Amino acid sequence: MEVRPTIQPNDTSAAMKISKRAALRAIGSRPTLRFQEQALTSFSGLVLFQALFKQLNLVRRCFRHRPATVIYPLHRIVLLLVVHLLLGFRCLRESRFYAKDPMIQRVLGLVRLPDVATISRQNVHVGE
Repeated sequence: MEVRPTIQPNDTSAAMKISKRAALRAIGSRPTLRFQEQALTSFSGLVLFQALFKQLNLVRRCFRHRPATVIYPLHRIVLLLVVHLLLGFRCLRESRFYAKDPMIQRVLGLVRLPDVATISRQNVHVGE
């Protein structure tokens, strides 16, 4: 048994050839690319988390009953630890890799990130 495609009499697409001009494009027609001067870092995806943290305001509300430390409030230290884990770092000493990154500083709302010793000295007691 042989199956043959059926062509309707009104169907002109099967009988019509495509012209060379309609199929090819000139090689010299390349799009022009324009780049703007931006200071984006590899951690630029944190902008989404920054918007989420601002919308929820969860970390700040959780620690508002605690007295603020002199320089770094406790909610910023906890936010730093959350961002540290989001970036994929585990050891606290690895914070030196992003300590001067402007995107991290912007998300945390800090001009200078705390040292590892300052972070580890925080008294965070669960269940208080």
